[in-house]
Amino acid sequence: GRDALAGRPWLLFFGYIVDQSLCSASLPRIAGAVNILEDAGVEVTPVIASIDPAQDRPGPMGPALARWHPRMEGLTGDAEALADLRRAFGVELEQVGVLPDGAPIWIHGGLLYLVGADGRVLAALPPLMEPRRLAEVVAHLL
Repeated sequence: GRDALAGRPWLLFFGYIVDQSLCSASLPRIAGAVNILEDAGVEVTPVIASIDPAQDRPGPMGPALARWHPRMEGLTGDAEALADLRRAFGVELEQVGVLPDGAPIWIHGGLLYLVGADGRVLAALPPLMEPRRLAEVVAHLL
């Protein structure tokens, strides 16, 4: 949870973790920005908070996250704790359909939140920025 991230900056995105075909536009850009920041000596932890904890269970999450970045962390588990996290960031969630396999399709907030090492939200950014520009903005804000 958020306690494990204390003392280090992180980029938080709310989305699907295991079925990343639904969030595949944002995740490579976030990972690319994190790589650019690392090359510049700025360490930021990429974090995805699940919007679908019924599908995003801890076991399958590791390989799904590693596809995008080796340090990407996933938050899942208790649906109420995740709802509290969404409320803290003002993220709305609404089911709008069902996939052929029965999994729900959710509409959810699409911003990327930069959280400082002190736990304060420094910015809400569009996740579809080009990785180099996203890295520039994050480095400037840190």
